[in-house]
Amino acid sequence: MQNSTKFEDQYMDVLQNIEFALAETYRKYEEMTDYDAEKVITTLMKTYQSGDHEREDPPPLLRTEWQKRAYTFVKDMCDMRLSGDMSFEKDGRPVAFEMKPLEIDEIIACLKRVRKSIKMWNKKLGQRGYFHFMGDFVK
Repeated sequence: MQNSTKFEDQYMDVLQNIEFALAETYRKYEEMTDYDAEKVITTLMKTYQSGDHEREDPPPLLRTEWQKRAYTFVKDMCDMRLSGDMSFEKDGRPVAFEMKPLEIDEIIACLKRVRKSIKMWNKKLGQRGYFHFMGDFVK
């Protein structure tokens, strides 16, 4: 098993993609808490573990608008990393990056690492501790 520093070094860009999606959702829904983020990440882990990641809609157990939005945004990031195709528009022009596609188990490992961070910062700083900590790094 890799230690967390090596893991984080290897998957830093993936972890940043996931955390960016959570941070962007939090910016739009300030009522979102670490509990919501953890619930979204845990639900996504189960989705990928079950092989049900082709499903379009968030599972019904995600009840709030911000949980559903965070789930969709994080899932889109993970799906993009699984496909290896990152396309977006910059200044009205399409921009595409090709990257090595990840395996499902790699995505799940990244989601587990983010969940571990959510739990740690929640314990240290309270119900929005993860978002307060992460806000300094994810802009």
